[in-house]
Order: sequence, then C-alpha cells, then structure tokens
Amino acid sequence: MTPEERERIVFVALSIETTIDPDALRAYEEQYQFPFVHAVMTEPFAVAWAEEYGKEGLVPPLTPHVIIAADGTPGELQLGTQDPEEIAAELREALRTP
Repeated sequence: MTPEERERIVFVALSIETTIDPDALRAYEEQYQFPFVHAVMTEPFAVAWAEEYGKEGLVPPLTPHVIIAADGTPGELQLGTQDPEEIAAELREALRTP
C-alpha cells in the first residue's frame, strides 16, 4: 500500500460490550497505543448489526470484520483471520469505489 492509500484508511474496533465505561476504554486504548479508533456499540446498533450480518458478526473470537468502501458501501462480513496481502487488496478496491 502506498502512504497515500494508508492515510485514507480508518480502522474502527467496535466493542459489543455495551456497558463499557468510555473512560476505561480510552485508558485501555492509550495504555496499549492502538493505532485505530475504538467505539462501543449501542444496543440498537448491535441489534441492527446482527440483523444485517447475523449473530456470528457479534462473536469476537470469530474476528468479524467488514470493509466499508470510500462511498460508504459496506462489504461482506468476513470471519477469521486473513492473509495481510488479501486484506490490502480488499482495502485498495474499497478505496477505488466511487
């Protein structure tokens, strides 16, 4: 990936634990210096997510992830780990989406 492509990508980690204290999450993020954004799903968001992607989309050990294109179009739910080159190719494609 080029530096320009990397600058256009934002990673967001969503917690399904709707009762997490925002200050505790912020402290955790700062402690481990994660290079991405953390957010906590609200209950309505979690319900909508499960309706869209199924309950497996809410199971952290399955490593659920969705790539959202530059135009806001969500991709398919992916489960499990992926080869870094495969992820990079999917991200490049998402950046090209008008």
